[in-house]
Amino acid sequence: MRIPVSEQHKLLELQDLDRQLAKATHALTNSQAERELQEMQQNMRNLKVSAVRTATEADDFGRQARRIDEDLDRVRARHKRNTELADSGVDARVARELEHESESLKRRQIELEDAEMSFLEQQEAALAKAKDMQARSDQLQNDVTQRQADVDQETAAAKTKIRTLRADRASLLEAIPVELVSLYDQAKLQRGIGVARLEGTQCSACRIEMTPMEVDRLAGLDPEVVEQCEECGCPLIREAQ
Repeated sequence: MRIPVSEQHKLLELQDLDRQLAKATHALTNSQAERELQEMQQNMRNLKVSAVRTATEADDFGRQARRIDEDLDRVRARHKRNTELADSGVDARVARELEHESESLKRRQIELEDAEMSFLEQQEAALAKAKDMQARSDQLQNDVTQRQADVDQETAAAKTKIRTLRADRASLLEAIPVELVSLYDQAKLQRGIGVARLEGTQCSACRIEMTPMEVDRLAGLDPEVVEQCEECGCPLIREAQ
């Protein structure tokens, strides 16, 4: 196959475009900004769930405190009744029984007041924690909105670059003989590299040292004769443009 050297060199341009396309496509599908955005969104969702769960816990503590307060009302009412009854004048036996019960009621009142205070403190702490989580979630929402705008801008730019590269590639292909493109595609499919340079006594694709006989043979060929590396099959660009 005989192809003008200038057209052979267009394979190098094609390969460069393909590398840029691969890089741009990989960047689009493996965006660091997109991964960070997804992580931020997940953190925001986790915070919202935790804030709701903590607020629910605060409500539970509040209900526990209210139930204890109802028990306290009954204990206080009983203690008041006993005091009024003792003050009304009763015999010694009843007075001793009332005093004994009153002592028990006082101890029970202290226990209930301590328990109520504990639940109220836990409720206050849970409410503060839930408020802090909600504030952090709101801030993350603002950050997510901004990062989403950045990602959208980055994605749009990447897609524009890919469209431009594809258009440039299509235009370049029109200037390269079909049979030369076929060799390029075949080599690229097999090795991931579509074209190579002859650099001294090595193919730039496989880096295998050629025999002196092969080097002499290639040197004696007309530059327009398209040759492939004996080892990897890549079309070899042997002359400078």
